[in-house]
Amino acid sequence: MKRVFLMMILAGSALVANAQVKFGVEGGITFTNPKTTTPISEIAWTPGIGIRLGGFAQYGFHENFSVRGGLVFEQKRFTNEFKVTDMMGNSGTMYHKYTLSYITIPVRVFYGLKINKGSLLFGLGPDFSIGAAAKVKATNTNDKLPAVAPSFGFGSDANEIKAFDPGFGITVGYEFANGIGANINVVYGLSNLFNNTNNSEWFNRNSGIGVYYIFNK
Repeated sequence: MKRVFLMMILAGSALVANAQVKFGVEGGITFTNPKTTTPISEIAWTPGIGIRLGGFAQYGFHENFSVRGGLVFEQKRFTNEFKVTDMMGNSGTMYHKYTLSYITIPVRVFYGLKINKGSLLFGLGPDFSIGAAAKVKATNTNDKLPAVAPSFGFGSDANEIKAFDPGFGITVGYEFANGIGANINVVYGLSNLFNNTNNSEWFNRNSGIGVYYIFNK
């Protein structure tokens, strides 16, 4: 029995080696500018900077093609700016700064074009994001005005957005022979995140730059 178990382990190791499965880590920054419309107007957002950290597994099934699937933590940050005036005539500019934290599973099919000792990579594939936390911070330019943050979060209420955020991503990058790489990533949200039914829409639009390292390249 021990010999059979040992042979199974060796066979499994050989399959993994032949399948060219590699593991890596990644990190970078994100820029988010949601496309949000209501029956009255379109909401203008100022993109913020978030972080992106995680790991991935990559399976090379051809000399030029590979599939990469990951598990990452990422932030989507953006700000809404608008003018306010109270009953006493005090006026100022209010800022609502949103920070949405997600656990994301990105999947990409890559084509690699050999250039010098590295590869220029072009990737397409889906993102599957689950909202983990949502926070809104309110500030204003006039101390006489209260800085009140709106009630907001992930859920099914009218003042919340859906936690599940599927998207489609495009990635372009360059990978050196030693496993170090850098890329640019753009993701378009495919689902309306608003819960209400009054013709309002919220689609996340996310871009980012990052670096990564593949072990045992």
